[in-house]
Amino acid sequence: MKTIIEKAKDHLQKQQPFVLYKQPDANTVSGLFQLDAKTYTCVDYSEKGFVFAPFNTQEDVFFIPFDKADLFVAPWTPKEIIECPNIISKSLEKEKETHVQLVQKGINQIGLGDFKKVVLARKESVALTNFNLEDVFSQMTSRYTNAFVYAWFHPKTGLWMGASPETLVKINEAYFETMSLAGTQQISESLDHIDWGAKEKEEQLLVTQFIQEQLYPVSSSLSIGEVQTAKAGNLLHLRTKIHGEVLKGLPVVKTLIEKLHPTPAVCGLPRDKAKQFILSQEANNRKYYSGFLGLLNTSDLQSELYVNLRCMELSGDIANLYIGGGITQESDPEKEWEETVAKSLVMKKVLS
Repeated sequence: MKTIIEKAKDHLQKQQPFVLYKQPDANTVSGLFQLDAKTYTCVDYSEKGFVFAPFNTQEDVFFIPFDKADLFVAPWTPKEIIECPNIISKSLEKEKETHVQLVQKGINQIGLGDFKKVVLARKESVALTNFNLEDVFSQMTSRYTNAFVYAWFHPKTGLWMGASPETLVKINEAYFETMSLAGTQQISESLDHIDWGAKEKEEQLLVTQFIQEQLYPVSSSLSIGEVQTAKAGNLLHLRTKIHGEVLKGLPVVKTLIEKLHPTPAVCGLPRDKAKQFILSQEANNRKYYSGFLGLLNTSDLQSELYVNLRCMELSGDIANLYIGGGITQESDPEKEWEETVAKSLVMKKVLS
């Protein structure tokens, strides 16, 4: 009998849609393998399956229907973490210059009052030698045990892999849980004394306030938790958990997705103006970076969706890494560049 990884490799070779995923802290891996070669797209999020959505939802949102796929669940034990030699990207001087200029442009627009915050991203291409799906997936699950780890393939999207630290929303009938995640710093020697600067605190507060304002009109109850420090690989973030219940009569999943995606943590504030700036000014199309993915309308009316962060697009012998950071009036373009370099290591560490 073929292993779940062998099934994934077979589907990849046949160019048929599949997804492998491991939920945070789980000791199993699930695989959903589409049985036909048709393309299925979401219309109103009432569909049932595994969804893979782009940053710009004016574009198609693909999904693998549960009733058109085989589901396999296999025990999964994290393998030993392999310390690979640092992967060297080609010279990034040009990319640095482009990104620093973009960040400065964003700061200038904030100064003009166009928006309070904008999240700006870049793409970094890394050459691969002997790419192995199992090795990369295993390293992701070993390094990022509390992330949602996945490998998704569809002929329309190509192969994507990632380890997301951020829940977009978890839904159980009309009840939901989401989070405000923003602010970044690298892990130091001690987790007992963590100092957060004014810029990071403000950035995270803006995200929390936005989510509260978006969800209050459509919720019969809303509860905002305390700000906590959350670990994601070699990085720390500020996180606030938010719970509530959607008002009766509203389409629950569609309402929550439209209210939350894209969050200010991947887009900016005000959302529409920040999104317009991103789509017109970023050097590369984000595609599925900072989109969302996950289980949609399981048999017990549950959905579990994650923001597609810490991800990469794999094409031939190239891995395209997508990395972004939140820009406010206080941002320093050089420091913002360095933050993207630190974030790029999250994915580089799993490539050998």
